[in-house]
Amino acid sequence: MPMPVDDDPQVELLVSGTIMPDHARQVPVEVRRGMTIVTREGQEAGTVAAIVVDKALRNVTHILLSRLSHLPEYRLVPLDLVAQVSDETVLLGIFNPVVSSLATWRGS
Repeated sequence: MPMPVDDDPQVELLVSGTIMPDHARQVPVEVRRGMTIVTREGQEAGTVAAIVVDKALRNVTHILLSRLSHLPEYRLVPLDLVAQVSDETVLLGIFNPVVSSLATWRGS
């Protein structure tokens, strides 16, 4: 799937959306703005800023991760990197240093 770009008219940002992190079990889960995103080793990577949706297909393509530092930073998390969702936490199947290599979302 192509990486969404900031000004793509086919991309919509929503406050929540349903994904299926465990395709084997086919159990959909809701991801919402404000949920904590944790990496594989248990380090907090940031929070969910938005859910990225393809307007034409009406499906979630990415989670927009917000990292707060001296300047806000937004990274696109492809759904195949989501290992698990529980209560208020999204667990990624990657280690913390890999988060910095995810595509940046600049917004408009």
